[in-house]
Amino acid sequence: MKNTLRKIVISTMIAVTAATAAIAPAATVVMANDGFEAIYENGYKYYYSHDTGKYYYADSDGNIACDSHGPIEMDRKNASASSLDKSLYGATRYCNVNDFLALRTGPDSDAALIAKLAPNAQVTIIGTVGDWVKVYAPSVDSDGYVYGAYLSKTKQASSSKPASTAVYKTVRGTKHYLALRTDTCYDERNEIAKLYNGETVKVLNSNVNGSGYAKVYAPSVDKTGYVNAEYLR
Repeated sequence: MKNTLRKIVISTMIAVTAATAAIAPAATVVMANDGFEAIYENGYKYYYSHDTGKYYYADSDGNIACDSHGPIEMDRKNASASSLDKSLYGATRYCNVNDFLALRTGPDSDAALIAKLAPNAQVTIIGTVGDWVKVYAPSVDSDGYVYGAYLSKTKQASSSKPASTAVYKTVRGTKHYLALRTDTCYDERNEIAKLYNGETVKVLNSNVNGSGYAKVYAPSVDKTGYVNAEYLR
């Protein structure tokens, strides 16, 4: 009697497994390092992590795509539609704008604003989705999406800036970064942002009270403060 019941249970399990396999989407799974599985499905490649239970994009070389925060997470349900085009992965581009370029959390003008990138700010391309480009922006140490029409392969010439009485200068000569401060003196407690070589700022006062500090507006962080004028060119 026990042997008969065992045979019935095993037969039922085999039947259920076969039925499940028949309706499952066709996919090829190959084990990768560090607990990741490489999955090939519907012409797309992506990865699954056993540690996090999440799915991640593959880059143009077929490796796990990463940005400044680590592997880039993807929506498994919309793998085909949401896959980033990695053909420009790693390419350098510059913000071709007069004021600032919005860095957003998603490829949509309604997505939340992460930061405002200054004219000529350098970015590195992670991938593209339609008219939008996912980039890493070192000036704000963040990745996000920008509208692709405002990126160019070269920096804008100084003559392309809009006619204005405003004075714009570029951060130059810093070893690490130029501190934007709340006051005209060096103090670790008054640092409010970090500006990097190549960033453009709007000068509001070139030498505040003879202190050697300039009052500036930095569009990359959307903040006004004081910087050592020695590093403005």
